[in-house]
Amino acid sequence: MQQLSLPPNSGGKRAALQTLRDSYHLIAFTILLDSGFFSPAFPVVCRGAPSHPVGMNCWLVKQEPEDYSWADFVQEKKTAWTGVRNYQARNNLRAMAKGDEVLFYHSGTGKEIVGVACVAKSAYADPTAEEGDWSSVDLVPVKPLKQAVPLAVVKADAALKDMALVKNSRLSVMPVNAKQFARVLKLGGATQ
Repeated sequence: MQQLSLPPNSGGKRAALQTLRDSYHLIAFTILLDSGFFSPAFPVVCRGAPSHPVGMNCWLVKQEPEDYSWADFVQEKKTAWTGVRNYQARNNLRAMAKGDEVLFYHSGTGKEIVGVACVAKSAYADPTAEEGDWSSVDLVPVKPLKQAVPLAVVKADAALKDMALVKNSRLSVMPVNAKQFARVLKLGGATQ
């Protein structure tokens, strides 16, 4: 096994691992771009890659469509995901990396997964926070699901029974593993 030698003052192992992760993101993104994963109707703004093909992170964010729907998101083409005031959800925002893929879920009315987004900018201080240590990320829409995936379908699907959406339904930002992400896409009529 070959050891990675680091130049002096390079930031050590952490910098080397980030460089390696960025390289994997670029490779995975290129593969998905070439495969037609991204719809031409949604310009790709994320220059990182969807990370789950190399075992990285996928997410789900929840939003009430009366306040901010998938259609609003698509029309704006980019949004700062602000206003999260739950520590676990905040920590999930902080774990997001540029290029990570995100399922967009309509909570309240509808209760369904409706689209796929991408993290365009990693966590930064939430500009809407008047006090406390809160974070936000920037998201861009990638594509809608051909058919929305209702919460009832998620709960009934054996492959999704352990999904955080089922187990911890009050959390507004949550991790999704690669198998769950792929299954949701399949149920929604989308391909990876």
